[in-house]
Amino acid sequence: MYHFMPVVNRIAKFSVLVVAIAALLFISSNIEAKKPVPPPPPECDGSPITLINGGGDGCEASMTISVTDSSSVCDILCLYNSSKKTIFDCPVVFVSWIGGVVIADASAANGFRFDPATVLIAEVTAEGMQTNICQISANPTLYAGSRWYIPYDVQSVQ
Repeated sequence: MYHFMPVVNRIAKFSVLVVAIAALLFISSNIEAKKPVPPPPPECDGSPITLINGGGDGCEASMTISVTDSSSVCDILCLYNSSKKTIFDCPVVFVSWIGGVVIADASAANGFRFDPATVLIAEVTAEGMQTNICQISANPTLYAGSRWYIPYDVQSVQ
């Protein structure tokens, strides 16, 4: 009889362990996780906006950019109004560039502006299309009529 006692003790301990695990699984499956639901990004009607971009382009220049493309407007507003927790609800997240077709304009603060209907934001662009505000300002007519991108660094949106 003494030979069977260690086996009986092991079986009893194993049975208790199995019952305890089953009870924990049953209890945990019936507990509803109360995760906070982040608010959705603000609704966007695509109305034109004006934004101030600058400070992150190496030459510390800034400029006012008008945007009329409704898709770009909504993407920019989503990023601008999102927190670090809700930013992944935006269609575009890792934006590095903003640009459009350059128009030489002597009345503009930097001597040029982007055509508002062509302004886009992008994570990746062709390296040959990347520049900064200071380089375009130095010779706006050289860049005019072509699409160029500057570093995305939106300071405010109106």
